[in-house]
Amino acid sequence: MLSTAHLHRATALPFTLALAVALLAGSSATHADSPPGAHKGFEATSKNGRFVGVVAPAPGAKVLPAPFGASEWRLTVYELVGPEGKDGKEGKEGKEAPERKELWHAKFSHSGHEFLVLTDDGLGASHILTFFSEAWVGSIYREGKAIPLYGEWFTFDRTAMKKTASHELWLEGPRGFDEEGNYFLTTIDGKRHVVDTKTGKVREPDGR
Repeated sequence: MLSTAHLHRATALPFTLALAVALLAGSSATHADSPPGAHKGFEATSKNGRFVGVVAPAPGAKVLPAPFGASEWRLTVYELVGPEGKDGKEGKEGKEAPERKELWHAKFSHSGHEFLVLTDDGLGASHILTFFSEAWVGSIYREGKAIPLYGEWFTFDRTAMKKTASHELWLEGPRGFDEEGNYFLTTIDGKRHVVDTKTGKVREPDGR
């Protein structure tokens, strides 16, 4: 796989928040059971430290009362370029912060949970909820294209979902972007599903 999605650090502007570890495969259900908070801007960096995604109110967006915060949100992904023109990681103590070079931006669907998964090439991002709904379950982003995902699109054994106090967990196993730039996820019954990022359609587990 050329570009694997990694969850790194979620940083509320301007305060640092706890990492949303519950989105990693095999994590606890605590986060999934937590109600969404007020919609706020935040940042996330790729695991290799070369790219950062910034979620903030879109230019011209109207301020809305809690929990929505703004009428529209935007995700902007930047490449971090070191002071000497070389790629550099952000936030190294004692060193000048690298320049941010914008790669792409897209309209962001904010769930109220502050987490974002970026690929190590900066071309992809995902914001997928681990708790299931037949309605919207998150969005993936590929080079400025936003693709919303809906639970009803995925064919898997719904009786296999793990129940928590208030939700049903539907993901377990690898998920990320493959070498073709398509997004894949593994449902709790072990089936691998691929989302074609060109068409936005979900391929059935049997490859159709």
